[in-house]
Parts: sequence; C-alpha cells; structure tokens
Amino acid sequence: MFKAEYARTPESPIKGLGLLIKADRLHLIREMSRGAFAFVLDNSSGQCSTYQTPYHISEQTGSGGEASLAWLMLTFELLYLYYTQPGCDNKMSIKSYLMDSDTYSSLIDGKTHPKNALRKASEASWWEDIWDKEQFNHVDYWEGWKPLCEKLAQKLETTPYSMERASLTAQLPLHTISNPPK
Repeated sequence: MFKAEYARTPESPIKGLGLLIKADRLHLIREMSRGAFAFVLDNSSGQCSTYQTPYHISEQTGSGGEASLAWLMLTFELLYLYYTQPGCDNKMSIKSYLMDSDTYSSLIDGKTHPKNALRKASEASWWEDIWDKEQFNHVDYWEGWKPLCEKLAQKLETTPYSMERASLTAQLPLHTISNPPK
C-alpha cells in the first residue's frame, strides 16, 4: 500500500518551502472536480511519499479556506523564486498535474503507486501561474480558474499577505538561506 499521509503546509512560506523541498522531485496535484490538493515527494532512490492536504484549490471556498489558499500561494511564489533564481545550484524538479477524481482517490487511498497515478494525470504548469498576476490571465486550466486567480490576487494585496511578500522578497537570494526549515 502507498497510503497518503496528511500534511498541512505551514502558513509561514519559509517553513512551507522547507516542507516542499525535501526531495529531488516535487509533484503538485490538483484533483479536477473538487480542487483537492496533494503532493508527492519523489527521491532519486525511487521512494515516493504522498501527502494529502486540507486545501481545495477552488473558487468555492469560505473565508478560512481563502486565507489558507493565500498563504499556500505565497509558498508557491517562494518555491518558484527558490527554484528559478540565478546562481542557485538547485537540481530539484517541480511538476504540477491535473488529475481525474478516480485516479486521485486511488492515489490518496494508496491503491496505486504514485508514479503510476502521475502517468495518468495531465501535466500543466498551473502552480507557476496561479499566484502571478502577469500570467494567470493568459491561461485557463479549469473552470473557475480566472475568478479564483483574481480573488487570490486581491487577497494577496491585503495585509498581512502583502507584508509577508515584501519580507520574503527582502530575503532574496534564497539559496543563501542556509537550511530552510523542513
């Protein structure tokens, strides 16, 4: 069995980054019908760990869910900055997927190996675009994509998210941060 563990990405983006960079390959998964979010950490040894989260990446969330998504988006933005910064010798691979409900359930329930579930999913770079105001209007990954992105962009402009974003930017370059918390 390959049953998923439960993980809540810390609302501190630095700590969230520490959780997501624990492996050589990171696979971010959005289930297509409800927007459930999971991720798979895949090591060079071939060992995979699947994590089910409480997040639903969907425009149909309450205020608590919206706040949690905003923190997750800041974590994604930080992950992107970490992953793409010049001078970083990071060899990590990050991919994101859109997965049908049956395959997602099979993955979370441990009925299929994570790599087999990922092969059945559609690869899409939604994680790079969802938080980026310059990008999200150019694509449409699922029904409700644009309203969700617009709502999150507005949320990220408010305090405390805007203050956290400014603080994170001040810490660049990230590869100089020794041992981000994991």
